[in-house]
Order: sequence, then structure tokens, then C-alpha cells
Amino acid sequence: MSSPSPREKRFALCAALAAVVAAVAVGCAATGSVSDMGGNGSDPGSFGPPPYALPDSADGGDGAAAVQRGNALCHAEAFACYPDGTRSDTCNDDAGPSDSTEDAGVPPPPQDKLACRVRSGGTTCLPAGKGEANQACTKAADCAAGFECVASGTQGFCRHYCCDGRTSCTDKNAFCDIQMTKDAKESVAVPVCMPVRQCDLLEVNRQCSLLDEDCSIVDENEGTTSCVTVGPARVGEDCSSTHCGRGLACLGQSGQRKCYQLCKKNDPSACAPNERCVGSAPLFQDSNIGTCSSR
Repeated sequence: MSSPSPREKRFALCAALAAVVAAVAVGCAATGSVSDMGGNGSDPGSFGPPPYALPDSADGGDGAAAVQRGNALCHAEAFACYPDGTRSDTCNDDAGPSDSTEDAGVPPPPQDKLACRVRSGGTTCLPAGKGEANQACTKAADCAAGFECVASGTQGFCRHYCCDGRTSCTDKNAFCDIQMTKDAKESVAVPVCMPVRQCDLLEVNRQCSLLDEDCSIVDENEGTTSCVTVGPARVGEDCSSTHCGRGLACLGQSGQRKCYQLCKKNDPSACAPNERCVGSAPLFQDSNIGTCSSR
């Protein structure tokens, strides 16, 4: 009887781990709340649901629990490759030598470097390049593993994935934002680390494009502001997978982020008659700025 191949060994390990995940999920459902399941609730600046939150359908197709990882836009499930590059490098680990070459003592042929990328059907392993943060690109294959080529007007730049939220952005002058991939065949929205361009809330800012950008809060812990794309989401609507409209801010804990109306406290007409403008540091660096809240 031949010994199991490296791929068969990996499959057996994944199946065993999946059973452990399913058992933990059952225990959590019986004894704890969703907030007890971990995730990045301490990072309110991140988009999407916390990592490892059980989706509505917990059946992965083989009887194991399908656990969704990070931002819903990433379509990442347990034991699939992960775009951030913060966990095991599944794309390249799986490309092991065949049994025939391994048994014959022949060195395996060199493998091209692969990268985990988000596409509409989920995450998949695709060719990787060398481009890293802020380097120009024309396609995903120009960017290194952990990075995606996203569109900026007619240009493209490699940006680091942040499926796990702001904690995935190693640059302190970057924030986790939603951008469209620069892909001629299929452009999808993905969360990536974008450079902070500080600006003043509810003011005309030269650093922001007047046509499609607005100044908003991008880090609730420090009140950092930056130019962001104006989106379709309105007051009270979810903004975990799209941008808010002009004059709004996407605020709240991961998985519960909504659009809030920004306002100036010295403007009596900034909010509806049954609302008032409230806000304080550290969320608002300008003491005159807040959000409209019911009285």
C-alpha cells in the first residue's frame, strides 16, 4: 500500500480541523453570544463582520462548518486561501512535489509564486508579481501576494488587502477602505489599505476630488479623517460593503456599521427638528463637528 501523498495528508488535516471548528460553533451557540466569539470588535475602523463569525448556512458542503473569515466582500471561508496573507500561505503550500518525483529523488520543478485574490465566486490562487504598496499596476498579476491591483481613475495601484480590517494595514498612515479591482474582465469591490489624505469635515478640501470624493472619518479611535469615495448609502443604511453619500460618515462596530449625518453644532438647521448635533473627542477632532442624533 502506497503512503498518502502530501495533498492527501493536507486534506485529512483540514477535515479534522473542520470538525473542531464545528464543535466549537455548537458550544458557542449553546453558551455564549455572538460577541463572545472573538473577531475584531476592538477595531471599529474595519469594514464587514468580525472574522470567524458563523454565516447563516454553516454547511460547507462536506458536512463541516463553513466559517466565513473577515470582511464579507472577501468571500473567504475556512481552509480556503486568505487574501491578507496573515495566515498560512495556502496557495503556495498546496503546490507540493508529486509522489513520482519525490520517490525518485528528483527535485521538483520550480513553482511560480501564487497569490490569493478575491473574485466574484470567492477567493482563488492566481499568479503573483512583485508590486507592493502604492506601486503602479495594470493587472492583479503585477502585484505581490497580499496585494491587489485597484483602480484609481484610469491608473492602477497595488494595495494591501485588509479583510481583517485596519489591523491588516501595517502603515499607520493608511486606513481600510473599499475599492474596485482594476480588471478588464471582472471588476469587484475589495477592502484594501488606502493612504490617508487628511481633510476637514464639512469643508471644501482641495485634496479631495469635488466630483466623487468627500471628507469623512476613517479611524474612530483617533478621529482620523481622509478623502473617501462618495457612495449610494444613505443615513441609517449599512455601509459595510459600500460607501456613504456626501456629508455622511460610516461609523459603528464591525458588522453593524451605518451611515450617520455629519453636522456643525453652530448651525441650527444642520439636523432635523427632532434631532440635535452631538459629538466629542476622540471621534471628532473639531469640537464644532458631530452627528445628528435624536433628542
